[in-house]
Amino acid sequence: MHPDFSRARKEALALLEKFNLHQPPVDPTYIARELGTDVFFVQFDDADQNISGFFDATENAIYVNRSEWPLRQTFTVAHELGHKILHEEWAKSSDYRMLFRDQDATDQDPREREANTFAAHLLVPRFMLNAIWDQYAVEDLSKLFAVSVPVIKNRISSEYGAWSRQCKDPHQEQRTEWPWTGRCVERRPWSGTTENSDPEKQLERADNVDRHVSRIKVIGIYAIGLPVLALFIVLTYHYAAPASWEFLTKAQIDDLQQFLFQGTIGAALATVINRTFE
Repeated sequence: MHPDFSRARKEALALLEKFNLHQPPVDPTYIARELGTDVFFVQFDDADQNISGFFDATENAIYVNRSEWPLRQTFTVAHELGHKILHEEWAKSSDYRMLFRDQDATDQDPREREANTFAAHLLVPRFMLNAIWDQYAVEDLSKLFAVSVPVIKNRISSEYGAWSRQCKDPHQEQRTEWPWTGRCVERRPWSGTTENSDPEKQLERADNVDRHVSRIKVIGIYAIGLPVLALFIVLTYHYAAPASWEFLTKAQIDDLQQFLFQGTIGAALATVINRTFE
């Protein structure tokens, strides 16, 4: 059979649309679990350490080697999800093969190539690359998309043409596709990190902001409340104490009362105090 790369790409893009994913990074584990497929990160036996992962069609579960590099794990999940979407019946047969760590990138098995294409378009779709692929270094794009540098290079090579990094300046790259053929092109520094895209990090930063805001609110309450309370105590003292003990004039007491009891609530409190101490 010939690999159907078009179907693999369409199925990947359909999932992105289904889950409204329009910005990197794409989490294939989230997608798989939302589709009802379990994903387990397990410790393989020493004899199986060369296995990156596999899809168990009977259990509808993806098993990933937990000792793998995290970015490799991401691609493994996406690759095995590709088998789930594209080749579930085949995965139940004895012809199905596990994904090996050192598997040749030129593997001619059409289903493996389709799964790789599915994973590539799921994790690094062209529409996410279009506006930024020629703006940042591949290392920065790798961080942004949470995939390995080879995956990023492969995607850019496939979509826009390849380049080789042969410039003296490490911040430049020599491009081979038109109209930049042979030119060393500057790439702007990328200010983002994977932490900026990590939901847990975002929640942590939000919590920190909330804590700081809460502290500022408490300080503000104390800064305003304590002086008001002190003035209220002074006013109450003048209502309760004998006339010989008063140290404020009638005009000062009226000003203090007006300051403390502006508005409906203030007027009500003033009335209560007046009636209490008449």
